[in-house]
Amino acid sequence: MQANIAGPPKSTVEHFMAIVRAEGWQGLYRGVGPTTQRAIIITASQLASYDHAKQSLIRSGVFEEGILLHFACSIVSGLVCATTTAPIDLLKSRYMNQKFIAGKGVAYSSTLDCLRKTIRTDGVPGLWKGWAAQWTRMAPHTIITFVVFEQLRRAAGMSPV
Repeated sequence: MQANIAGPPKSTVEHFMAIVRAEGWQGLYRGVGPTTQRAIIITASQLASYDHAKQSLIRSGVFEEGILLHFACSIVSGLVCATTTAPIDLLKSRYMNQKFIAGKGVAYSSTLDCLRKTIRTDGVPGLWKGWAAQWTRMAPHTIITFVVFEQLRRAAGMSPV
């Protein structure tokens, strides 16, 4: 529905049925693979970079345990997360938003095909198109997630890790 810029707004059911008519039931699942890959990369990079930044900053004596440490580590984690997920997010968006043309099919047969065509057209740096927008979205999300997590841990009487 976000990609529908032409014509009057449609309901979820109308979009659902239009996809099924044009692409069959499998059309409803286009993008499940890239979305799952993106979720894995986000979670792994977010948790690992936050924990690494926290341990490094505590060991270096730059910060002590507290909200400033959590805020700083969250910014680092958001930066790492945006950088590692930007390519898969770009591919996912292009793959999922491609138009199905009757008789011709779709522009990308798979996410690997989308990757090849994107690199051929935009070069490797093209995989990071939209990075700034991604970081702008990921930074607040990561800050809220980890600062709230750490405050809840403290309120529960759990020792910091």
